[in-house]
Amino acid sequence: MSHHQKYSNQPPKSGFEREFFNSIIQQQKRRFDLEEKQIELEEKKLEYNTKLSELSLQYESEMQKNKSTNYRKVIITQGVIVTIIVILFLSFIGFALMIGKDAIVNQVIIFFTHLVTLLIGMFLGNKLNKNSIVLENRTDMHVDI
Repeated sequence: MSHHQKYSNQPPKSGFEREFFNSIIQQQKRRFDLEEKQIELEEKKLEYNTKLSELSLQYESEMQKNKSTNYRKVIITQGVIVTIIVILFLSFIGFALMIGKDAIVNQVIIFFTHLVTLLIGMFLGNKLNKNSIVLENRTDMHVDI
């Protein structure tokens, strides 16, 4: 067999060589088909991710628009509730003073001052605790001496 015959583009002569080359060609064809399907799946995945991102941005935009309106409603509702409680409290104190129950008024005022002091302490303690956690977690506060 000469060098020219060994590497020619002519199909192989024997049946075994032909089957061998056909099986290699079939494997390559299957591999290319799989790669093509994989590329199609990646394209679909990118398309769905794009749609999801667009929907997420649209939803976030709507939430930002409604946020101020909802926040205003919550503040108004809380203000109305606090106002009603204060009016009821002052009405009770006025009624108790009117019927001459000064001792009850003193006890109620002492109770509410203790309650308000407790709530202020809890609020400030919680706020200071959050601030100390934030300070502990910060990494950019290193001081070199």
